Parts: sequence; C-alpha cells; structure tokens
Amino acid sequence: MNSIFAVFFLLTLAVSILFDRKALKKARTAVKVVYFCTILLLLIIFTSPFLHIVIPMPIYFFINTVSPWLVQALGLQA
Repeated sequence: MNSIFAVFFLLTLAVSILFDRKALKKARTAVKVVYFCTILLLLIIFTSPFLHIVIPMPIYFFINTVSPWLVQALGLQA
C-alpha cells in the first residue's frame, strides 16, 4: 500500500470523525459502539504495515489454497 494513500486516508478519517461528533452525541449507544469498532478496525488495518505486522487476508487463502485445488479438480491444469 502506498504510504501517501494511507496518510491521506487517515487524515480523511480524522476529519470525518470531527464532523460526525455532533451526530454521535445524539446517536444510540449501539450505533456509537459499531462506529467506534469500525474506526478501530480501520486504524489497525491501515497502521499495521507501518509496524511491519502482516494481517492475513481471506483472498490469500483463496489464491494459494482454493484456486489451485479448483483448477486441479476441474482438470484445467495443462
């Protein structure tokens, strides 16, 4: 991931949180919990490359495990 994109995204996220502050004061507790869990998840995903932490993504499992098996099962392998 390009670090310029990550910094721009985090700045946009911070501005979004500032704008949402007013609406969150009136929101129900469940909405606040989901909002802050989502923000926390986004922060973890976007800051982990800077900390050299690899988060396993489901697409890697599909590409490395399921896709070769499927190609072999269908007999498409040359």
